[in-house]
Amino acid sequence: MALSAGNAHFEHYYSQDLPSLIQILDDGILYKCKSRLNWIISRLQNLTCSFKDFLLSLIQSELSSLNQANEAISKIIQITDATSEDLSNSIFMQDPASNCLR
Repeated sequence: MALSAGNAHFEHYYSQDLPSLIQILDDGILYKCKSRLNWIISRLQNLTCSFKDFLLSLIQSELSSLNQANEAISKIIQITDATSEDLSNSIFMQDPASNCLR
């Protein structure tokens, strides 16, 4: 009789008490975590798009600046190549502030 009473208590514990205890302790935590995780993922996707747009804008402005600098340096090189060595020497010799041998 004690054995059947013990088995009945175990049966009641595993079929009634334990599932209700697990449900009380769980309190929908899986659903809440899933919901929160989906919210975080959507925020990260929005942030990723914004960050990507920012980086593209930054790279385009840097590229524009480098192209302008390249054009300026190319013009300086053209002007320097167009100036002859004789002209440079004659201007240097005519300058009274130069300390060249005459």
